[in-house]
Parts: sequence; C-alpha cells; structure tokens
Amino acid sequence: MGLDAADVQAIHSGWTDTVAAAQAALQAAGGFTWQMFWATDAPTDTASCSAFFRSNCHEGSQANTSAMLMSWTLPANRSTATLLQPEVDLASFLLARGAYAWIGYSWVGCTGSSVPGSGHGAYVLPASTQVDYGSPQGFCTEASPGVFRREWSRATVSMDCGTMKPTITMK
Repeated sequence: MGLDAADVQAIHSGWTDTVAAAQAALQAAGGFTWQMFWATDAPTDTASCSAFFRSNCHEGSQANTSAMLMSWTLPANRSTATLLQPEVDLASFLLARGAYAWIGYSWVGCTGSSVPGSGHGAYVLPASTQVDYGSPQGFCTEASPGVFRREWSRATVSMDCGTMKPTITMK
C-alpha cells in the first residue's frame, strides 16, 4: 500500500482518538457499549494477588473509574461449568469493585446444559452471590502486609494474599 511506519501510526492514532470521542459521546448521552467495560480476572496465585489489590484499591484505579467486568475463574478449556475459585473470585470482586461492576462468565460460547451434546453442564452461581453485602464503605485497604480488607455496610471482606484465603464476615 506504500504506507510507512509514520502513516500506520497516524492511522492508529486517528482510530484511537475516534473511539475515545465516540465513547465520550455515548457516555455523555447516558449510553454504554460493551467495549467500554474493563474486563479483569481475580488473582489466582500469591504472586499476583497483592499487586492486583494494590493497583485496584484506590479512588483513581481502573476498577473505580471504569465499568468493571470480573470473570469467574473457569477451567482453561471451559470444558466444565465448574468454578475453580468462587470464594476468591467473589471476595476479589467485593474488595476491588467500583460503582459499576459485574461478576459473571463473560463470553463462554453457545454451551450449557440446554445445548444437546455440548458436554457442558449448566453454569450455576454460588449461593454467596445471592447475599446482600450492603454498600461499600470506602475503598479496600492493606490492613497488614498482603492482607486486604474492605468494609461493607453488612459485611467485612478480606483477602490474605499469602494464603489466598478470602473471608467474608457478615455483621
């Protein structure tokens, strides 16, 4: 096509500016589009846990300035509907989430018990998702090294990143 690196960069920059302007216009009109989600996963090991919360437990974090979509941790091939760490996922969601946040499956394809021959079970939410934890009372904090805590009006949520053990205590 005869484009050099500067031409390609200019096209990319123009596209980025156009997308940002379109999203700002959507937001100003009270709208939303899927691409405006910030999709993330809960930490799955001690190595990433503290870094995840340190980057998401403050007012200016992406978790608090975006619409967050946290995915349940599923097997890599999504061959079953088994959630691998539902307690860690839920606690991470409650600790880090901002005003607009969802926890779910994201895109898992056309699968499930309703698809004959799919080999997949039904995707079932844990009972803990049906509990009213109330309203968040501030942001999560690092209560002690590697232990993150957030108060909710009806619960205290914490995650010990050294053991990957979440705790949700109802008030």
